Amino acid sequence: MKHCKTAVSILLSVLLAASMVSFTIFNQELDSYSMYVNNQIVGVVKYAAKGLAFYDSAMNKIREQYPEGSSIESEVYFKETKGSSDKLSSEAQIAKAIGQVVEVQSPAYAIRINGNTICHVQTFKETEQLTAAIKKPFIDEIASSGAQLQKIGFNEDVQFTPVTVNFKEIVSVQEALKLLQQNIEGVVEHIATSNDTFWDLAEANNMDVDEIQALNPEINPRKIKKGDVIVLSLEKKLLNIITEETQTYEDAIPFEVEERDDDTLLRGKTKKVQEGRNGNKEVQVLIVRENSRETKREIIKETVLNEPVNEIVAVGTKKPAPTPKPTKAPSRSGSSKATPAPSKKPDYGSVTGEDIVAYAKTLLGKKYVRGEVGPNSFDCSGFTVYVYRHFGIRIQRMEQHTIGKGVAKEDMIPGDIVCFRDPGHVGIYVGDGNMIHASSTEGKVVIKSIYTTNYIRRYRASRRIIY
Repeated sequence: MKHCKTAVSILLSVLLAASMVSFTIFNQELDSYSMYVNNQIVGVVKYAAKGLAFYDSAMNKIREQYPEGSSIESEVYFKETKGSSDKLSSEAQIAKAIGQVVEVQSPAYAIRINGNTICHVQTFKETEQLTAAIKKPFIDEIASSGAQLQKIGFNEDVQFTPVTVNFKEIVSVQEALKLLQQNIEGVVEHIATSNDTFWDLAEANNMDVDEIQALNPEINPRKIKKGDVIVLSLEKKLLNIITEETQTYEDAIPFEVEERDDDTLLRGKTKKVQEGRNGNKEVQVLIVRENSRETKREIIKETVLNEPVNEIVAVGTKKPAPTPKPTKAPSRSGSSKATPAPSKKPDYGSVTGEDIVAYAKTLLGKKYVRGEVGPNSFDCSGFTVYVYRHFGIRIQRMEQHTIGKGVAKEDMIPGDIVCFRDPGHVGIYVGDGNMIHASSTEGKVVIKSIYTTNYIRRYRASRRIIY
């Protein structure tokens, strides 16, 4: 019996030992945990407590990477799992995985154009850097021209609004600059055929002829050739720069011609009593540009530096002595016929049509005022009279379609007068289908094509003064 008890004890001891070994092995299989952050597995640890330590260390390092005020959204939990020691994750592996799954909400500035969010940058200082970078080329351009920058801004409504966003949505200054300088529309061009006209293109593209002419100043609308590249619209950017600048320059003040009656001179005779001399003035203009392209020019100040000296011309009023009638010699036929005297061309010395045009261009930008004949404002006929008078050539103010010598529209040369009807209007032809005139529509002296719809339908006559 004693031996039996001993054997039973030994057997129980063996069984107990085996049971303990089995329990230990079973616990090894269960004593590991899958670690989850934001519902995504980031690693496997043997102890949950150790996993929490890894998590805290990783989160502290992550917080150091982001700006003050950032919030990190994260949720950590563990699930018991079966595994072995060779499947456990290192601290570095877990830290890297946590960095990939956490969501960081960071303070930023939304850049909005006309209410639409374009991108986000991290600080307000970066918005200032962006603004400066976009404006700099235009500021430098104005400075190099000698003009004075008065104002610079955006044509669009641009706002920098503080927001909180996912850090992944924040871009660098360089990336934001590319986004803001992108084109939303490119240049639209048309390759001309042999039958194209500005009128046809305007009709087809819902444009005005003047618009097409302004976009293509180098193209003569009367001489469009096959293959000519005609611009129909310019490049349009997401963000467009408006600048205002002032320029100061000296300009001539043309002298007036003053006529004085002189009863010692025969009628029809003139004599220059005093030479005229132009004065000069300092002119300050305000120029508005969009993306460097001029859209408006306005004179804001004029300072006379030297007054002009009028030219004085004596005009004869003396009646000529009566001329005795010649005795007619009898003709064999019993009748006589007077031979008409040949007509003479007016003598204007060395003045040319190019001279007329060159002087007329010095008056570009002068105001249109009905009834005015200069020197600072004109109506249409007042302008032509003033320009010609500068060269001592007197033309009538009214009915200018009857003066000088008539020429065909296609034969006009610079300096010719071009006339329109309904309502009456006049200008000076400058060549290439263009005229310079005092425009009531523009409110100033400008150069325009005579082949716009508004003018070509009203064309009346072309008159040559110098021939």
